[in-house]
Amino acid sequence: MQLDWNFIVPLSLLILSIVVILIILIRKFPDLVLVDVDSIPEEREKQLKDKLLADRLQRRATGFFGRFLVIFQAIGGFFGAIARSMKNKIQDWEHRYRFRYKPVMKDADMKDKINVLLEKASQLFDADKYDESERVFLEVINLDKYNVEAYRGLGRLYYRLKEYQQSKEIFQFALKLCLENKKNLDNVDDCDVAQIAYHLGLVCKSLDDLRGAITYFKQALEKEENSPKYLDALLEMAILAENKKLAQETFDKLKEVNPQNTKLEELQGQISSLADSEDEI
Repeated sequence: MQLDWNFIVPLSLLILSIVVILIILIRKFPDLVLVDVDSIPEEREKQLKDKLLADRLQRRATGFFGRFLVIFQAIGGFFGAIARSMKNKIQDWEHRYRFRYKPVMKDADMKDKINVLLEKASQLFDADKYDESERVFLEVINLDKYNVEAYRGLGRLYYRLKEYQQSKEIFQFALKLCLENKKNLDNVDDCDVAQIAYHLGLVCKSLDDLRGAITYFKQALEKEENSPKYLDALLEMAILAENKKLAQETFDKLKEVNPQNTKLEELQGQISSLADSEDEI
């Protein structure tokens, strides 16, 4: 009997592709499910669980397995049955890995490990290796679900990737943790709160949320009232919002703390061109 190579060659390539995909998925799953979904604090369960941890698993699964399902569902019942069976197996692997990977470590060793991981995540971020950086920040959260630095790092990462809504939610949670820590601990500096509030202002600016941006820039200035960077950011938003009163007050403060600013004359001209109004956005 003569073999039909037109059929055998594509089928062989298809089977080989399945094997390669399975190998990749099996190797990747310890990373994909590295973070226990139940480790996120209860007050953010509905938002952060889905958008911080499950989103990572979904993006990865979609990248490999999602395309695989689309192709085979179109072929027919036989390969569709195989795909469903494989999907069930993968979900079972995920479940087993999730509950098997539990860190057991002494407090001192845990702190050292977290510091090392945070440094590594920051280096990866600076090197524009965002996917790897995200994985390491998530690993820190798996070890310490209240780690402000890990959330702040993720917020910066998502901001860099222009995933502004997710970045905003992460920064809001980090700010909440930071404020709570400040009430209960002595080692939380005002600059930590100010920096997170400032980043939230930048995210709101990117979302065209002028009200939110002004609110967070003001909050940053409450902690560091003489920061030229924060004053400059608030002044820009006040001008965009056409809030002449706030713009002039902020300008006067900026001129006081940074009289060498070469843009002062230009900024004053922009403020003077605004219509008089006592309204604040």
